[in-house]
Amino acid sequence: MAIYDQSYAPWTGAYASRATRIRSIVEMELAQPFKNIWVLLIVLLAFALVLGWLLILFLVGSVQVNIPAFAIGNKIYRDGFFNFPPGSNFTLYSMILMVLSATVGASLIARDSRHRALLMYFSRSITRVDYMVGKFLSLFLFLLFVTLGPGLILFVGQLGMGQERLTFGQRMSDLLGVTLHSLIMTVPVSAVVLMFSSLTKRAYLAAIGWSMFYLASE
Repeated sequence: MAIYDQSYAPWTGAYASRATRIRSIVEMELAQPFKNIWVLLIVLLAFALVLGWLLILFLVGSVQVNIPAFAIGNKIYRDGFFNFPPGSNFTLYSMILMVLSATVGASLIARDSRHRALLMYFSRSITRVDYMVGKFLSLFLFLLFVTLGPGLILFVGQLGMGQERLTFGQRMSDLLGVTLHSLIMTVPVSAVVLMFSSLTKRAYLAAIGWSMFYLASE
């Protein structure tokens, strides 16, 4: 029976730029979630909810009857949507974020550990820093697309309806709020999910661990 050396020799050749190395990881990982039909359905659901909410606002705004619940404009379209149902710790968008981060992020490192792909990574012109930054950016950009994308559609849609009398500064403040809201959700989530993914070789265990942590922290 032959014995094979499964160790690896660190890369000794010339390195490409760090940005190029990280981009190669991000490009590879960002393509993976969209090959999963269930992930695609959840992403489409997130955008469909926004378009449905805008349709409701448009129909209500077209009625010549003053409805107090919709008269507060800015608050109802942002706070009322992203914090729905009101008063609950488990909001609609937070649950979508939890499911997507568990589905996509839990396997990012666990999958490589299980298949011993780390040997292949680190024997090539990719450092540990490149690997971790690339994995983090892959998950972060995907989650940002799912959270900030609908938020921007909601902002532009409400802006196009012209139902609110806001100054330019107020609108920019609102846009900043939507952006920061997405960043505050996605940055820590990406980091914690990758932590769980690095602790096991089984993606489903990382997903369960992350989900339990998320639900317990709410």
